[in-house]
Amino acid sequence: MRQWLAMLFATCLLLGMSGTVMAQSPSDPDFSDLEPFVDGLMQAQLRATGAPGGVVAIVHRGEPLLIKGYGFADLEKQRPVDGALTMFRLASISKLFVGLSIAQLAQAGEIDLDADIESYLGPIPGRRFDDTLTIRHLLTHRSGLEDARYGVFHPDGTPAPPLADVIENTLPQQIRRPGAYPAYSNHGYVLLGRIIEQVTGMPYHQYVEDRVLRPIGMEYASARQPVPDPLQPLVVTSYGDAGGVPQPKPFETVSASPGGAISASAGAMAKFMAFMMEAEPRPDVLSSEWIERAQAELASSDPRVNGMGFGFVRQTLHGRPGWYHTGGLRYAFSRLTILPEEQFGVFLAYNSNQTGGAITNPLYLLLDRYYPAPPRDALPPPPAEESLLKYEGAYQTTGSFFGSFGALASAADQAIVRVVGPGLIEIDRWGSTTRWQWAGEDRFRQITGSDASEFGDVFFLFEGEGEDPTSFARLSQPTRDNVRMSGMKDIRTARAMLDWGWWLGGALAVGLAASAIWAVSAGRMGLAAGMVTGVASLGMLGWFLVSYGAGTGSFNIDALGFGPDPSTQWLMAQPYVATVLALVALALLGGASFRQSNGLAVKALTGLFGGYWIAAVLFLTSWNLML
Repeated sequence: MRQWLAMLFATCLLLGMSGTVMAQSPSDPDFSDLEPFVDGLMQAQLRATGAPGGVVAIVHRGEPLLIKGYGFADLEKQRPVDGALTMFRLASISKLFVGLSIAQLAQAGEIDLDADIESYLGPIPGRRFDDTLTIRHLLTHRSGLEDARYGVFHPDGTPAPPLADVIENTLPQQIRRPGAYPAYSNHGYVLLGRIIEQVTGMPYHQYVEDRVLRPIGMEYASARQPVPDPLQPLVVTSYGDAGGVPQPKPFETVSASPGGAISASAGAMAKFMAFMMEAEPRPDVLSSEWIERAQAELASSDPRVNGMGFGFVRQTLHGRPGWYHTGGLRYAFSRLTILPEEQFGVFLAYNSNQTGGAITNPLYLLLDRYYPAPPRDALPPPPAEESLLKYEGAYQTTGSFFGSFGALASAADQAIVRVVGPGLIEIDRWGSTTRWQWAGEDRFRQITGSDASEFGDVFFLFEGEGEDPTSFARLSQPTRDNVRMSGMKDIRTARAMLDWGWWLGGALAVGLAASAIWAVSAGRMGLAAGMVTGVASLGMLGWFLVSYGAGTGSFNIDALGFGPDPSTQWLMAQPYVATVLALVALALLGGASFRQSNGLAVKALTGLFGGYWIAAVLFLTSWNLML
């Protein structure tokens, strides 16, 4: 990654230096070469990622420095991207407009950020804790809701369902107490959108268009899905990848629409950035006080790490405080960043998600050139290895599936922390290992890997007077923490069980062997027990094979979280069906064993089979798979 960035930077330096010179204060960077520099960045970016088109908007002190499109909005029609007009999918950047809508209503005294949300919505499904669940919790992703993707998307090209239906049919369960940990939640923003509807009596998309987008001049922007007919010709065609060839895709419909529905041009996003910089104060939209409050920190995991505002993710960039949000659909990616003290903002968007993490590369190269990072403080002397052993362990990200067999799919996302030398630890996640150097006070600085600039240092956190950390957080990743796991919830333990075949071998050997013996030795009751046992064992065997593949990364089962699929949803019920069948088999086998002369062998099989199922149910329960 570093080599790629260096080559990209050198390419930009070889380009021409022509461009429009903007009025600047003596302390401002020299932006006279901005356009050719960005041209080089974006052209190299499209070549490197294979994205058909992209767009950039750069604003400084409320004035647009550059609004420009690159590549094609539609390959088949050879329609180029127009920076001012072409509308890209914002995806989760849409959440910022939910935050502004909530700020408007709070400013008007129509909502209370600390009131329980059921005072606006009535009872909500899946709520498991009596603790007050507030609008503040929803804004900062601290509602306790599982970060499930089920119900986030709707069939492509179709109108989005009513928010009330999304809540009723797809709201994930609440798995933690509100405020305990952050966990990114699209459905949390569905609840916020529904609160806006209940308070104002307007559909969410109408409110955000009439009260936010239009008043601040975002003419080429819409929260409707699909966008209104007059704007249809301006919307990009999104592309997937088919063997390295861009494949056109239909308009993606986001069911969790408040958190991901908006389409907007770079020109419209430039006006949004200027509004947030208060280039022209608009108290009729939002007062200066509330604009500042919307961007300020509402909650964080620790005073040393960045937190969340009204949907605005706080971030330290090149040593400077700022905020950002990224947005990703299956076939679109975007990013918005503002440095408030420098009054500098950048919006990037692409009509493909093949860019992946590389979408941040132009941003960091821009900052390297115009806002270089100050020298970092020297690291303190490293402590002895023994003093770091308390940090070792397995840590599960809070942004994981915790129900259905998606929990095992998320198991591979555990971070394994190991001490590897004086003042040095390694964090292994998804088979990628990064190395970290002691930076003092339970803090470590990344010294290998590619996302150090994005998320910053790691801080290990403690609860109460405990001697061992219970979680760790990164400096600029306030939408999720990493919680320490133990016992069977430690992926190392679970993987060992699966790797050694305790479940797969046990199900096959016990189930099928018992079927054969019981069928011969136990008459009709034994035959029935054998048949039921075989079915139960094969059912659980198949389920564990699926789980094993998901938990070890052999194949991707994450797509099940995106919506109901009749061909795969039956898998969710297999552990329950298999367990019920096992109980029936045990009952039949128990009766058969006391009626047969060779009951000792059958009794032994009964004990072995019963022990296997007890262990299996305990394993499933530890992973929240038997809730």
